[in-house]
Parts: sequence; C-alpha cells; structure tokens
Amino acid sequence: MPIDALAYGVAALKPLCTPKAESGVPFGGMTQQRWQELADVLNEVEVLGANTVDVSQAFTNELLAATTASELAE
Repeated sequence: MPIDALAYGVAALKPLCTPKAESGVPFGGMTQQRWQELADVLNEVEVLGANTVDVSQAFTNELLAATTASELAE
C-alpha cells in the first residue's frame, strides 16, 4: 500500500480513535455509554441477546494512566 494511502488512513482514523479533550476520558479509556452502544448494535445484529451483558462489568479504566486527551495535546 502506498505511503500516501496509509497517511490518509491515519488522518481519517485519528479523530475517531482519540477522545475529545472536553470528555475527560483518558486516552484509551472507555465509558459505559460507549459499551452500551456496542452492546445495542450487537443485539441489533443478533450477535448478543437482549440484556445478556452487564456493560458496567464489561470494562475497566483502572490500568490507564491519569492522562486526559488535553494533556496529550500539550
């Protein structure tokens, strides 16, 4: 794949993968809302049954550094 195609992909994906500074979510962090949205989509396409996953138990941010997106931008 040409380097310009890879650079385009990086530029296109970066805003989708980096939390907004005002969100207060550290880089790599997850929220219950994001997990609920994923569970809803998986339920919609019949990968999960309705209410089969307690999303509050599906993830942890305990291992992340206390670095927010705004701190990374500095």
